[in-house]
Amino acid sequence: MKKQTKKILGIAMVAMVLCGMLALAACSSSDEGSDAADSASTETQEAAEPEEAAEPEPAAEPEEEAVESNYAVTIDGSSMGEDYEGNPCIIVDYTWTNNSEEKTSAGAVLSSKAYQNGVELERGVVSDIDNDSEWNDVKPGATTSYQVAYLLDDTSEVEIEVEDSWQWEETIIATATFSVE
Repeated sequence: MKKQTKKILGIAMVAMVLCGMLALAACSSSDEGSDAADSASTETQEAAEPEEAAEPEPAAEPEEEAVESNYAVTIDGSSMGEDYEGNPCIIVDYTWTNNSEEKTSAGAVLSSKAYQNGVELERGVVSDIDNDSEWNDVKPGATTSYQVAYLLDDTSEVEIEVEDSWQWEETIIATATFSVE
């Protein structure tokens, strides 16, 4: 039953992404005409005004946008372990809160990745943790914890990034770096 639910959820996510892409394409094509009209009227106004010695304006600094997400996540810590074949793993502890209006799972709406030397690590299967707990549904407003194991390539630092999978652009909502001992 879980596999069928995951498959249906995956199909629904693909359909939503396609609909969103169509909506964005429609919006961007209608905006182009208004931008051209705005710039033409600006050029007309500038030509009509007498030229004055204008001081250069300082370059506008880009504003950092606040990361908005329906999900709050913290990376609480890590421990070392081994997968079922004896390969070294780092086990990362997460806590997340579902602030959306529908029940969902962290696995469905968040993408957590681990990197060593800039290369993404594979997930590991460890007998000491519940490897499927990130797929447990959480009702709106509820908070729960889960763990994910990642197979280590070497003993260099591990960088963790968690993204909100439902955002159009890459939206990292939590990061952490752990040393491997």
